[in-house]
Amino acid sequence: MAEQTHLIEQPRPPLDARKLASLWKVTSVGYFDLNPASPRDAAGALGLSEGVVFGYTSEIGYEGCGLRWNEAAGLLELDRPVPEWFKCASQVLRKDVHVIEPMVYRSDEEWPGHWSAWMTDRPITWVGARPTVNSGYTLCLDITAETHLVLRRAEFEHCADFTEALQRVYGALQAFLSVPQERRVGKDEAITGLIRLMTAHGCRRLLPANPWLLESWHQHLFDVVQALTSQSKRGRDGDGLGAAGRHAPHRPTGYVAKVGHIMAADGGRRLPAIMLTPQLKPANNEPVLALSAVDGVDYYGKAATHPRNEAK
Repeated sequence: MAEQTHLIEQPRPPLDARKLASLWKVTSVGYFDLNPASPRDAAGALGLSEGVVFGYTSEIGYEGCGLRWNEAAGLLELDRPVPEWFKCASQVLRKDVHVIEPMVYRSDEEWPGHWSAWMTDRPITWVGARPTVNSGYTLCLDITAETHLVLRRAEFEHCADFTEALQRVYGALQAFLSVPQERRVGKDEAITGLIRLMTAHGCRRLLPANPWLLESWHQHLFDVVQALTSQSKRGRDGDGLGAAGRHAPHRPTGYVAKVGHIMAADGGRRLPAIMLTPQLKPANNEPVLALSAVDGVDYYGKAATHPRNEAK
């Protein structure tokens, strides 16, 4: 029988915005704090896709939980309280004109080094006079107050996703355990009943390879949470230069460009510069997590059939 999905595909559980904000630390940083060598290298180091990094959010460690058998009560229960909230730390580019590197402008299809591929598949809208071809400029990233606010809101979405992941895993398991259990059965029979209940509600992916081995639940549930937080990063940050990356909420849809000036490092002269301001989609808080998309395991320790492969 096919798994039911009415539970696992439900809308995002309601989150307490004030509580979430109190656990979120955000720091405004410079361009090279997030892109120390090149966007390609920085993105790889952060576990992101190829491209310029405008913001990054990481979850701060938490203690998961698993299952144990309460012999006296004859019941399955969690071995510690449910971790309900993630603590998160974000870095976003500060409001500033970030000086990147010298360049010679040749065309809108030719940009220095690692910026070349990142720029040419996104529209560039020039404001005012265009740069002079074959002339030298300093490439700058102009993060306005509005853009900075959009970046903050975008990274806050990750914090909401991470907390949602906890609720979809540990909160769901707690809900299943809250269903009245038959007290006159043994441990194995109780686990079998839990398996049937979770499978009937489309949550088989929360089951470890050997659910009768209670020690295996803790690590498996932790891994599922990590898989869900990875969905947040892929779904909102996109896949670099691919189709998903061009349309992801946390990636630029284009750039507004203008010719300006910056002061030289010695402060004695003005240098011509090209200022780029990324155009970002506003945070929309649309859910991106799906337990059904997490690779599961079957009861024999083998990879379960992934939904994308069932038709093959």
